[in-house]
Amino acid sequence: MSLDQIVNVEITLGSKSVTRAGFGTPLVLGPNADFGPDIIRTYTNLPGVAEDFETTDEEYIWAQRLFSQEKKPRQIMIGKRGTQVAQVETLTPTVQDSALYRVSIDGVDYEFTSDSDATAGEIVAGLLALINGDANCKMTASGTTTLILTADNAGQAHVVSATPNLAIVHTTPNHGVVEDIQAIQQVNDDWYCLILTSREEFDILQAAAFIEAVRKIFVAATEEASIKTSSTTDLGSTLKGKSYKRTALLWSGDEESGPDAAWSGRKLPTDPGSEQWRFANLSGITPDKLSATEQANLDSKNVNHYTTVGGVGIVQKGKMAGGQWIDVTRSLDWFTARVQEGIYGLLVAVEKVPYTDGGVTSLEAIVRAKIEEGIRVGGISREDGYIVTSQKVADVDPQLRNDRIFPDIEFEFRLAGAIGEVTVKGFVSV
Repeated sequence: MSLDQIVNVEITLGSKSVTRAGFGTPLVLGPNADFGPDIIRTYTNLPGVAEDFETTDEEYIWAQRLFSQEKKPRQIMIGKRGTQVAQVETLTPTVQDSALYRVSIDGVDYEFTSDSDATAGEIVAGLLALINGDANCKMTASGTTTLILTADNAGQAHVVSATPNLAIVHTTPNHGVVEDIQAIQQVNDDWYCLILTSREEFDILQAAAFIEAVRKIFVAATEEASIKTSSTTDLGSTLKGKSYKRTALLWSGDEESGPDAAWSGRKLPTDPGSEQWRFANLSGITPDKLSATEQANLDSKNVNHYTTVGGVGIVQKGKMAGGQWIDVTRSLDWFTARVQEGIYGLLVAVEKVPYTDGGVTSLEAIVRAKIEEGIRVGGISREDGYIVTSQKVADVDPQLRNDRIFPDIEFEFRLAGAIGEVTVKGFVSV
């Protein structure tokens, strides 16, 4: 008989842990990467970037800005954009006399009613004339007995629908910035801030729409002149109108130097909640000279800008396109991720968390610990205190208990925020 049969000793090396989401890693997305089969790589310094890019490539310039700030990221990622492909839709009419044929492109309807002796040719010709006659439509129509719609800009996606008497075939799917981001996420999704080398408006709009649905942020830059005016159809107005809380637009006359990368590089290394994105001084970026009217127009559209104030170049105002402060979005993302990671980490680290008041208390403790962590870095206010509450197990719906779902752990706290402007009043007597 061996000793193992009497005394069995099992040792497990390591511990069960959950990967923590990072909030300091930017992803630069550009077209010049030559990674071979790779579509994304991680870099910890500029010499490493120089091994893969020419110094004239936007990706290198953006990386240089990221790594040259007063505070710099520990690592950055650079992703490769694929070849942009123009979307093509083919619509074939079912010929019907005196029938309505409707094509909708990006929410705009084009309607043609056939006559009493209809043919496929006249139906297609009628719709073709309507679509091509609209200067605002971003797709071009062609064809004789079938209607072919081709996107004007490769990589710009469009939503096309039609009445049932027009059969749609998606001949060529769009490939643009969203498809590039999705492909990169499949390989490595451990990044938080998207930065494009592209300044194309349709790229920015599509990336903004995509980022709004994920727990990440997007910092974009442009020098579109109309944004500084009272225009209501420019990029800044469009982003504001969509109330995006995850996209920040920076107006800069020095857009070719990567001001969006410089701004991100300066702020991403800070702990979420410990910073505000206003007042950042950007190394390598030339401040703009803007009139009071231009600044007011930019501010009214929640478009950030980089100017000299008191002899120092600073970014104003530090907002997302929808008006929310960038640091608020980042701080809430951090808190959400840490609570999720903490509770999930407990669930997988122990045999079970019992469905008892004691088990619920252990979950509450994790929420409290994350609030305290937020207080330590300065994102959450201690002065107002905080509250974490939950139901007693006896009060939980029996069906939820049977399904092993605990319904609500609730919390309340106030973000610490930041002081951005100060008013000083005084009285002086003689």
